Amino acid sequence: MAVPSFLLKKLYVKGSLKNTEAGFELAIRNNLAPGTLIGMGALVIDDVTYPPEAIHLKTPQAAVNGAEVSSKNPVTFAMNVEVQIVVDGPPLTPGQHHLVFAVMTREIGRVEFDITDSL
Repeated sequence: MAVPSFLLKKLYVKGSLKNTEAGFELAIRNNLAPGTLIGMGALVIDDVTYPPEAIHLKTPQAAVNGAEVSSKNPVTFAMNVEVQIVVDGPPLTPGQHHLVFAVMTREIGRVEFDITDSL
């Protein structure tokens, strides 16, 4: 079952992209349906790929490295919960950035969405 791109884009918290001391972060808010993350793909920003090892998910219940997410170590996304995605790497330059994010969910399989935001 494919989820339309326009719905997936609504997961992104517009304006949440910002630099941190160790890289940058952004946020998503689950406003679609409860879900279970069982795999993490790379995050691509402006043609630069960040592997799951460089991605950290911070939920109200836990903090998990992207490489640790699996069917044996799933991350549950409840409705209306905001999740911080913290990425290790160089800070982003000011201006507009294109992000492509892919994950594997237990409920519908592979999900990929892209967004554009400014820093």
